Amino acid sequence: MPCRVAAALRDALALMHRRGETEVHAAALARALRVLDGERRTARVGLPPRSGS
Repeated sequence: MPCRVAAALRDALALMHRRGETEVHAAALARALRVLDGERRTARVGLPPRSGS
């Protein structure tokens, strides 16, 4: 999942560049980076194996 979000962010920035946009709003970028970090951390979480009982 993090790869899809990173790819979507990359594609959005590429589209902005093609349109000639030169400003990235700090709040939007910070929000996107928090989402990426949260998804990266979530992917690392694992559950212990189920017990036999």
